[in-house]
Amino acid sequence: MEQWRSYFDALAVSLSVEDERAVDAVAPPGTTAIPRYTDPAYPIEGRPQRTD
Repeated sequence: MEQWRSYFDALAVSLSVEDERAVDAVAPPGTTAIPRYTDPAYPIEGRPQRTD
């Protein structure tokens, strides 16, 4: 419980425009910090094959 309470301090942190730019430089908006990461819950299955 003590560890959980310590997380409340993070709510008081405010990021500056420079901070946001630094984060965007590492992981651009809309991407993950891990290149080519694929969520295993949503695997890439490709396009359906034609069967005619």
